[in-house]
Amino acid sequence: MSNRQAYEKYLSANGYTERDIAPVLDRVETNSMDAVLLRVLGAGSVAPKDVPNFEDVKSFLLETSERRNASTNDFLDELNKAIVKKYALPEFVFVGVYPGTSFDGQAIFGDDGPLILVNEGALQLIGGVVQLLYSRHQEQRQVHELKRMALSYVTELTVPENSAFVGSWADFNLQRYREMANLGTAAETFLVLHEYGHIFLKITASVAEDELRADNWALQKIKDAPNSPDLFFIGPFIFLGICHLVDILSRDIDSTVEHTHPGAALRIAQAAAELIPSMSAGSKNVSAQFLTLVDYALSESASSTRAKVGKIFEVVDGLLVTNSSVGPCEGRRKVYCASISSRPRDGDAGR
Repeated sequence: MSNRQAYEKYLSANGYTERDIAPVLDRVETNSMDAVLLRVLGAGSVAPKDVPNFEDVKSFLLETSERRNASTNDFLDELNKAIVKKYALPEFVFVGVYPGTSFDGQAIFGDDGPLILVNEGALQLIGGVVQLLYSRHQEQRQVHELKRMALSYVTELTVPENSAFVGSWADFNLQRYREMANLGTAAETFLVLHEYGHIFLKITASVAEDELRADNWALQKIKDAPNSPDLFFIGPFIFLGICHLVDILSRDIDSTVEHTHPGAALRIAQAAAELIPSMSAGSKNVSAQFLTLVDYALSESASSTRAKVGKIFEVVDGLLVTNSSVGPCEGRRKVYCASISSRPRDGDAGR
């Protein structure tokens, strides 16, 4: 059975300490409250009740920030406990963060027991993308910002400041932020379950076929879990949609880069085949909305990209619940526009 000591030992062997992991909360500042609240909500630190206004939430965070100053590892520890309970897994794996920038995780088979390591870069990009999805930007700007965020990640290994995508506290809505945190948690849950798949299937090498097997193991857990909320069916499409975006952009920038995982479009197709029959209309539409956003972002890229996204079209068409008289492309656009039209706008000043 692995534990924090085994994790710290692995970090040390690779030249790191736990202090190299970026903390969730260093200090509370107004311009960082978006990210702070996401993490606090995601870690379950706020009771499931309505907080009436910004001042109450700000007071709560100010009171708890110094004593918590929680690291990302504390957040992942809470996430892993929830996963173990929800999916009835034995408690023998420590899940921690690795100071890497690639969009993935890794299962480590060590002498002290297995470890699951999630790269910091994956957590940062998931957080940034989910915040963008809940922003009040119009569709065209969402597409532009998604591509800008992904390109920054691929070329500079950084994610732009989240405050550029979300907006200000002036239009704060707790329910909106809670949904945002939960959607990020659902995507992270799929990533961790995928790595659990490596451990239970005893996959020690990273080849395309085995990565699909690990995906399938995770998908089965999500599908078979009793009373699984809709968000957890959406999570794989958020994670794999980001994978697809990063995969295509990185290949367009440098075709010589070696990829150990299968193309994300194939992984998305597998997820759709496994999950669509069990998904509600709402979860299908949200998943289709995000994959459509990814496709629109890629349509701005080099022409070579367009030949590589065909499976995304097929998956989106399978997810959509539309009138049979509506063509696939028109159906995608109608569902996407309908899904975002109910949210208030920020005037789209940057469009």
